[in-house]
Amino acid sequence: MFHLDEKWKDLSKEEREKQRQLVLKPKVDDFFAWAKAKVIKLPPKGAIAEGLKYCINQKKFLRVFLSNGDVPMDNNLAERSIRPLTLGRKNRVNIFSEQGAEASSILYSIVETAKANNPRVFDYLEYTPGSAC
Repeated sequence: MFHLDEKWKDLSKEEREKQRQLVLKPKVDDFFAWAKAKVIKLPPKGAIAEGLKYCINQKKFLRVFLSNGDVPMDNNLAERSIRPLTLGRKNRVNIFSEQGAEASSILYSIVETAKANNPRVFDYLEYTPGSAC
């Protein structure tokens, strides 16, 4: 499905949505039908059963990309955006004041916004009024 969706990345939102409805929706429907049939045959506390139950319970959200051509099939971009925050958690253990934590959060937010919109983060920070650069 990802391979197919990649082929449609240059299409308009509407055309991508049509292709997803035409080609991917039947595959997604088949997956959920398979998951529902499979989960009742598995030990209820097993890891596979738990994973399938999660998918079934999140069906509404996992299908959003089918009805909106702008929504990506995965959340990789969001995951990559928050990775520096989670990796920096160990460094922030040494922040002892609420003001320090707030300043750190603001700085991370500005840097991640710059990275998402401008490949030259330093230039963005240098241009930003009140920047420390």
